[in-house]
Amino acid sequence: MAFRGWNIAVVVFAAVAGFLLFGCSADPREDAGVQSRGKHSDTPRSEEGVRTAESASVPARRAEGSGLQERVRIEAIAFEPSVPVTGDRLRATVELDNPDGADVRLIHRWKVNGETVSEAESDTLEHPLRFGDFVELEVVPVTAAGEGRRLSESISVANAPPFMKLTGQEVDGASTYTAGLEVEDPEGDAVVLELREGPEGMRLDPSMGRLIWPIPENVEGSFDVAVSGQDTHGGESLLRFQVKVSRMPNPAGRNP
Repeated sequence: MAFRGWNIAVVVFAAVAGFLLFGCSADPREDAGVQSRGKHSDTPRSEEGVRTAESASVPARRAEGSGLQERVRIEAIAFEPSVPVTGDRLRATVELDNPDGADVRLIHRWKVNGETVSEAESDTLEHPLRFGDFVELEVVPVTAAGEGRRLSESISVANAPPFMKLTGQEVDGASTYTAGLEVEDPEGDAVVLELREGPEGMRLDPSMGRLIWPIPENVEGSFDVAVSGQDTHGGESLLRFQVKVSRMPNPAGRNP
């Protein structure tokens, strides 16, 4: 019985030894690595190593975001109207290069004469514009990864021409045609009026802003009239219209 017990013990030991030998038969370098990691796993140095490993993955994510930022960019900016004048509302049309189809917000940074007046997603400048203003716009594409390539453009505000319209036309009992002219300049400049075209005998009273035409007898038909208005900065408008003259037949029994 003792022999058998010894034999069994040997067999068991051999099995255990074989297991141990099998476990040790792996690459010693791997064992050393496992032992090294196990040895330092409870020390602050190991925690620092873990933090270092985690932080090493952050630049990789940032690099990926940086690439996205480089691919999202503003290609061009166009203004509407292309030649803004006093009183206009300026709008920007932006051409965006976004090959990955990322969600992009466009931030519009508007400056007038060097002063920031708006910074928003709106593509329209609500700030009142006047002749001589210098407008700058910087458009910044913003994604979840950060800002893409921005672009700036600028434009100057031109002089607006005068505004003219007829205020009334009438013919009095002496067959004299008169018409009033209303003139307004957006910059408040003085406006010089000139009669460019009209029927023979028509004249312009610039001080009163009135057209006067004694209609000759037996004259009928349509007559073209053109009046120009020019401000002190060269802005000019041209008002065109027609005057129609028709003779009513005389009632029976009355002299013409």
